[in-house]
Amino acid sequence: MTDIGEVSHQKSSSEEELEEAEDVAHRILYDPQKWPYLKKYRILFLVALPAFLTPLSNTSLYPAISDMKEEFEATAIIINLLLGIYIIFRGIAPIFWSSYSDQLKTRKRVYLASLLIYTMSNIICGFAKNAIILVLFGIIQSIGISAALSLGGGTVSDVFIPAERGKAYAIYLVGYFIALASGPNIGGLITNSLGWRWVFYILAILGSATLLLITSFLPETFREPEEKFTSKPHIIRIIRESHPQSPSEESKSFTQKKSYNPLLPFKLLLQLNITFSILSKSLVNLVIYSQSILIVKMFSYYYNVSSLYLLFAYISPPVGYLIGSFIAGIYSDRLAGYESDVETRKEREMKKEEKKRLMKEETTEIMQEILENRDIIYRFPVMRIYVAFYSSLIVPLFIVTYGWLTQIKVHILIPLIISFIAGIGLQGQSNCISTYLIDANPGKSASALALSDFISYFFVAILIILVNPLVDLIGMGFTYTIMAFFSILSIILLVIVFKNDERWRGVNL
Repeated sequence: MTDIGEVSHQKSSSEEELEEAEDVAHRILYDPQKWPYLKKYRILFLVALPAFLTPLSNTSLYPAISDMKEEFEATAIIINLLLGIYIIFRGIAPIFWSSYSDQLKTRKRVYLASLLIYTMSNIICGFAKNAIILVLFGIIQSIGISAALSLGGGTVSDVFIPAERGKAYAIYLVGYFIALASGPNIGGLITNSLGWRWVFYILAILGSATLLLITSFLPETFREPEEKFTSKPHIIRIIRESHPQSPSEESKSFTQKKSYNPLLPFKLLLQLNITFSILSKSLVNLVIYSQSILIVKMFSYYYNVSSLYLLFAYISPPVGYLIGSFIAGIYSDRLAGYESDVETRKEREMKKEEKKRLMKEETTEIMQEILENRDIIYRFPVMRIYVAFYSSLIVPLFIVTYGWLTQIKVHILIPLIISFIAGIGLQGQSNCISTYLIDANPGKSASALALSDFISYFFVAILIILVNPLVDLIGMGFTYTIMAFFSILSIILLVIVFKNDERWRGVNL
């Protein structure tokens, strides 16, 4: 990069053409965002496999709880502890995985380490002779698989340009939602036919297969962002690199320069736009998990229906999540892409003006002026918040309606349809906030998503403790009225972020 005041010498047109050709070749070879679409989507498929295992590892165990209690002569508290601990470490562990990935600039090594831990712990859980071993290695299993979602979001940011990320992230989550909807049924089928231990054995087999595929076919994707943000009051300076390093070169150079600080992601909370976005997403996840936790209670307590309806109850919200994720993701891509194109054209014009002044060998003061004028902020990430806001507007009404119609025992199909529609809004909001965190934190996207998981699952852990006693105390209607209030609060946070994004982004408190 040319220092301020340094004047470059004149080059022949042939030399400039050669340098430009070398620059293009270098970018195509080493920049994941320049890779062919077939290669990009192959990578997306590979990283979606661990995401599929994330909910499957939890929901497939629900039907096995009674069998585990009987074999170990354990109380419900011990077995439920296994599920509760899974949630707690599902939130804590990604902070360490993602900070390692972002700081040491590697995705693949973290995938391999986490999947190896996951696979081995599943095997030991399957052979467990007492509840203590089961709970202990259940913790280790959750630590292993917890890396998947934050790393997957980081990989999406590495490989796809901003105008493609919303759709890519929605595709990435397809397997997650399939596992969320089918996990209890798969676990019930395995438990009834082979026994509960085979749930862990099959998870270990799937983990081994995923580990083998990622080892063989996933390249290192970590991408040093072209836009390096340095904090400055109300301004983000954008500095361009002439040649992005290859992922392997970046990893080697980085390990020589910096040590690993597992708590560094928490520094992102000093940026108010990040803090408010994460709080909004956490409140959304609170509503999503309240639906999942209360499904069995709702239909066992309020309805005397067949298990077929219970199957539909598990499937209905995830199908809504899937549709909402695609609609919001694709639409936000269009808006973000338009904004990005406009801003890119503006920057090209400024670079042309800078080149003209360099050719004229103008003074250091003028060069300083040019560089100051290049201190612009890219607005396209905030378009995700715009779409998240409109996605969220349908949620409060449908959530509160869902709770009260369930309480007065209307026909079962009506709450199922309402939960499906609410799911569209909930996941549309969640998808857009996640992609905003990716776009607004180049080079730290995995850490930003891990931080959002940490806070979300902290809220969910509290929800698991309180929600069933709360329903017993005040009923389903008032419980979901409270959830609707949380949804309204998340919308208010989105409005605050949208209005203050330019002032807050990249600026620490």
